[in-house]
Amino acid sequence: MAPATQRINAMYVLGTPTTGQGNGVVTRELFDAFSPTDTRRTATIGRIGSGPSEVFFQRKYATPTAIFLDAEDNFTVLRYSDVLLMLAEALNEQTFGSVDAFRAINDVRRRAGLTDLDSGTTPTQQAFRDALLNERRFEFAFENQRWFDLLRFGQAIPILTSKGLPIKTFNVLFPVPLREILLAGLSQNSGY
Repeated sequence: MAPATQRINAMYVLGTPTTGQGNGVVTRELFDAFSPTDTRRTATIGRIGSGPSEVFFQRKYATPTAIFLDAEDNFTVLRYSDVLLMLAEALNEQTFGSVDAFRAINDVRRRAGLTDLDSGTTPTQQAFRDALLNERRFEFAFENQRWFDLLRFGQAIPILTSKGLPIKTFNVLFPVPLREILLAGLSQNSGY
């Protein structure tokens, strides 16, 4: 997850060469989207250089010893903050303004050094959904949850097209495997 070797080595000509693959691209847009007071930004994104030679890279899975195709970090499948944010989402969908929904999302925000949300800052059910989707973006950056969050919130097409990514309506569904079509007489999702 380190930055691509050629970019880093160009910045450290006199230093020790690195072997970063640069497969986990981090954009300036994501870096800038974090609140400057959000402690997750520096824990999640590394930054080297400045100006045109500035490079962003993933820090979340940094390990003190790097071995090609090996790492000592285990990939987390479910975290407590995910449970809290799922609870906040469910409670908000049940009844907007739930004290427990605000408590759950604020527990995650407080750990990141952010101020609490309340019905004044988040006055509607949709505003809470938007805040929750944003919170999940920062909390789970590089943890392979964003696509599924965007789908669940119905925001995959609007958000990805606003970023210039060529997504079509049919892309939000997987194709039905040919074997299942033949065995069960199913039809293919349109677009495939």
